[in-house]
Amino acid sequence: MYARTVKRMNKDGSIVEYGQLCQNRWNKDKGRSEVRVIYNIGRLDRFTKNEYEKIIETIKSLESFLPESDRRYTKEENLPISSKEFGMAYLASAVWKELHLDKLIKSLLKKKKFTLPVEKAIRAMVLDRIIFPLSKKGAYEWMEKELFFEGAKELSLHHFYRAMDFCEDYQEEMQEAIASSLSGLFNRRPFVVFYDTSTTYFEIDKEDSLRKRGYSEDKRFDKPQIVLGIAINKDGYPIKHWVFPGNSSDKEKVEYVIGEIRKMKDKNIKDDDNLTPLLWISDSGMMKNRALEFLESKGEQYIIAQPVRSKIGDVLILNKEHDKEEGKNRNLLDITLWNGKHVLTEEKIINNRRYLICEDLEQKDVDRETREEILQYIKTVLKETKNRIDSKKILSLYTHRTYGGYLKKDGETHEIVIDEEHVKKEEKRDGKYILLTNNLTEDAALIVSGYRSLYTIERTFKTMKNILKVRPIYHHIEERIKAHVFLCVLAYLIVHYIEMKAQMTFSYVKNTIEKLHAVEYKTKDGVTICQRTQITNKQREIFNKLNIPDPPIYLSMSNNDKQ
Repeated sequence: MYARTVKRMNKDGSIVEYGQLCQNRWNKDKGRSEVRVIYNIGRLDRFTKNEYEKIIETIKSLESFLPESDRRYTKEENLPISSKEFGMAYLASAVWKELHLDKLIKSLLKKKKFTLPVEKAIRAMVLDRIIFPLSKKGAYEWMEKELFFEGAKELSLHHFYRAMDFCEDYQEEMQEAIASSLSGLFNRRPFVVFYDTSTTYFEIDKEDSLRKRGYSEDKRFDKPQIVLGIAINKDGYPIKHWVFPGNSSDKEKVEYVIGEIRKMKDKNIKDDDNLTPLLWISDSGMMKNRALEFLESKGEQYIIAQPVRSKIGDVLILNKEHDKEEGKNRNLLDITLWNGKHVLTEEKIINNRRYLICEDLEQKDVDRETREEILQYIKTVLKETKNRIDSKKILSLYTHRTYGGYLKKDGETHEIVIDEEHVKKEEKRDGKYILLTNNLTEDAALIVSGYRSLYTIERTFKTMKNILKVRPIYHHIEERIKAHVFLCVLAYLIVHYIEMKAQMTFSYVKNTIEKLHAVEYKTKDGVTICQRTQITNKQREIFNKLNIPDPPIYLSMSNNDKQ
């Protein structure tokens, strides 16, 4: 016996290698030796080199220990039939049930009198996003051939598409039910919501009612896109999401989103006097003054970052004069907060709004070092260039997006020189950020800590784009596009739950658990048995942290000869 690798090209052009254990046998009829595959080990990128070699040695060693009649790996009738991925499907399905997603979907199906296996189809598509993101057709073929999934035999490809239609029709009810089921979500005071948007583009040229050209975070301004908006709670779990046309601006939709979140809050919080405020946290790019006034008029609270390089930034950081209440209610502070890495230097109240000027000590060093490198380069170029008025090198420096800000034209000589006043302004801005809130009494440290948690939503989009592969989106019908996004949000919900409860990165969990396989073989008595591989200590540690029992050793058994 010997091991060999075979290669297969996917539709996207990527190459996948598979390992096989083979044996040469002499064919008397043809008068030549032929290669027979004894065992398909699986994809090589699922194993390290040492693990792969150990698997081969283990299989080879079985031959000498088994009696001749039971040598499964040398007799054709006793060869393993298949080896399929099992571990992540089992773990994610257990989390799916822990979050009661199965009961939620089944209850809706019962009301609507659905008879198709919609819940299993939705779960299968979510598992695909988590384990090996593909198109819906690719996901069905992958599930059928390479994944051991409970109930997979009941599913057909058309069930996937019917399930997507169900997701779009009832996702409003499902989103609200999921948000309500999250532990303690609507029992906190205040009700904290983080909100942000992102974009994802399509490999098409023609626009439609949803896919429009607009500002692209992927820098693909040539392609139609959609805008994804998502609201998460303080623990990072998704509360609600939206799919907007690609040319939508953040500011246009934020009031609508706020209204939707307030409806959800009012419906689920059982205060007699509705005293639980909404605390809205987001970046400044999407918040017009009108949106802030809307929140204030409804008695809600907000924490919004303000741009440092702006009119209000100049007032607060550069100490320029302000036409209203200049110098009033200014409180100079020096309070260390948020793990000692941030300092609250000043706070000021203007028009009954509270501004906190903070300093990130680590970012301050980074800003200073970056500026020093820029200035050093500019000084070198200026020193080497005699013509500082209209030489090509100097003009390209002067018009440069980064370097140009540090340069100006001398009023007398018309030479391009370093703008020392701008340099001093940048020194004052090093590491600074400004927070705006209408809460005039809350402890400043809690406000800063709340805003710094906004990074969790940035991580949400990163996970959806890089791990769950929200794009490419192969659908062109608006309802199917929205259903696809919903499936990605469900997948993120499971991924985030795993990370929060296991206190491990999802990449580590996935790389560890996906090595757990389901091997199917046929005994000499004609019984087909599907059995899991041995659970390692690391895999068991993950199961224990998630309170998930070990999967049974024997996953299925059937006597095909008697059927």
